[in-house]
Amino acid sequence: MALGNAMTNIIIFEAFYKLIVFLLVKPMLKGIVQLFREISGYNMVLNGDIFGFLTNIFGFIMLMLLLMLGVIFIYFEFAVILIFLAKGSKNIKITIGYGIRAAISTFPSLRHISTIRFAVYGVGLIPYLNIGIHSSLLPEVSIPNFITGEILKYNGGWILLFMLVVAALFIFLKLILSLPIMVLEQCSFAQSVKRSALLEKGHIFKIAAVVFVAASPAIFLIPALGADTLVASIIDFFSTPIILAIILGIYLQLNKDIPEINENNFEIIEHRFMAYKAKLAQAISSLGALIKGAVSFVYREKLPQPIKKRPYILLILLIAPIICVFVSIGQYYYNPFSEMPCIVVGHRGSVAGVENSVHAIESAIEQGADYAEIDILLSQDNIPVVVHDSNLFRLTGKGINVYEQTADKLTSILIEQNGYKGHISTLDEICKMANDKIGLFIELKSHGYEEESIIERAVEIVRQNGMEEMCMFQSSEMALMQELHEKYPEFGTGYIIIGKIGGLSANQIRDMPFDILAFEEAAITQPLISSCHRAGKQIYVWTVNETSQIEKLYQMQVDGIVTDFPQKAKEIISRSDIT
Repeated sequence: MALGNAMTNIIIFEAFYKLIVFLLVKPMLKGIVQLFREISGYNMVLNGDIFGFLTNIFGFIMLMLLLMLGVIFIYFEFAVILIFLAKGSKNIKITIGYGIRAAISTFPSLRHISTIRFAVYGVGLIPYLNIGIHSSLLPEVSIPNFITGEILKYNGGWILLFMLVVAALFIFLKLILSLPIMVLEQCSFAQSVKRSALLEKGHIFKIAAVVFVAASPAIFLIPALGADTLVASIIDFFSTPIILAIILGIYLQLNKDIPEINENNFEIIEHRFMAYKAKLAQAISSLGALIKGAVSFVYREKLPQPIKKRPYILLILLIAPIICVFVSIGQYYYNPFSEMPCIVVGHRGSVAGVENSVHAIESAIEQGADYAEIDILLSQDNIPVVVHDSNLFRLTGKGINVYEQTADKLTSILIEQNGYKGHISTLDEICKMANDKIGLFIELKSHGYEEESIIERAVEIVRQNGMEEMCMFQSSEMALMQELHEKYPEFGTGYIIIGKIGGLSANQIRDMPFDILAFEEAAITQPLISSCHRAGKQIYVWTVNETSQIEKLYQMQVDGIVTDFPQKAKEIISRSDIT
């Protein structure tokens, strides 16, 4: 019965806590970011501005404040669940209020320098592993796909990623009992780590097996069913208390030869809350009386007669909110580009060839891509060459710098990737090959050794090949794109946003002198899409390779999808249009 009471309390608490986090906590944290951004003098914090913002005093304070609040909210949620489970395991029924107060009474566990390490564990490691333990504030954290994708393009890159996951799992298992120890024994994270290691000694493989079985539904079923399905949502909701119950059970089983759980402070908070409750009630009552008196004084002369009932006023008050809701929904999904097809862009051509090579772009043409995205850098003799990295180690295994080689030398170098071989091309060569076959999204990149303007050289070559109508320029470097827009406004432009701190309003986006904003897929939200469309800007997403993600983003009405697999994206979009 007590365990049933504990699960009921957990369900009610989790439902309300998730609602509070969504309605209050997350908006508060966003407000903090906005406040410190404005104090620091930043209208927006994008790409290269991020480092400068975080290293100034206000940015650093903001980061520490957010980290501290994140730790508190995440720890509190897990602490409440563990206390419900711990009391239930002892056949003791408690109320939700008691569980909350008891969790708050364990906050002294966070008053230690080792809480910084707990922040890495609770805010970073647990969400990153995504094995079923989810906090309401930060359900999961993932390495952006463009980073993992770049790592995988190196020889042996998959080994590095595999080792990273294995290391993260090992650390998680070594620290798995630290959370219940912090809560139930009320000790610092450093002390709990030592206690966890002591308890786990000789049992690590058994613990790993038990936790793996408990986490299997969250690991395997949710991706298989689709995260947006009802069954997956139910599994996701219950996975955290179930896995924490398993961890608590392991802790209690291994803890039998160690002194009893310290519960001395659990009752202290009860007396404090009762004292504060009486004072708070008195303060609220006094404030209410003060407001009532002030209102009576102000309106005593102005409203001598009772207000006559006016039914139409009540009708207006009822209808106005409904109209506002429909207007808001209309603005939320407003898309001035809805009649235009979703553009499929082959990322560096396609994976069916060495990236940015003639073969890769020919493959993008064969797969039906609307555009091929290519990267250009200036060679030593100031000729635009189509290559992504300023150093060719990833494609050649040799530390060759692009800016130290002439275009002739670069085009003679053999490059290899994914079993394909090819050569670096000049922009002129790619334009001649692509003309009348496929459009080009030309990404301008700089290596810092340019003797001439990459903008002037690129525009010159595009014009020489008569491809003004088939080419657009983009870059993650704001200065380059602003210069290009000012000098050559006839060209379509895109700004690649690699990272940002804080949101982007429609007004901020409207002020950007670009036609397209390109975001990494993890940054895409419906409000962001709505802001771009209301600002009259198109929004593209990179680099999207998973079928489910392509389908989801297309349904969200993004205007362009950058992918390594253009044919797959085309087929998914065509299939979605039919259905």
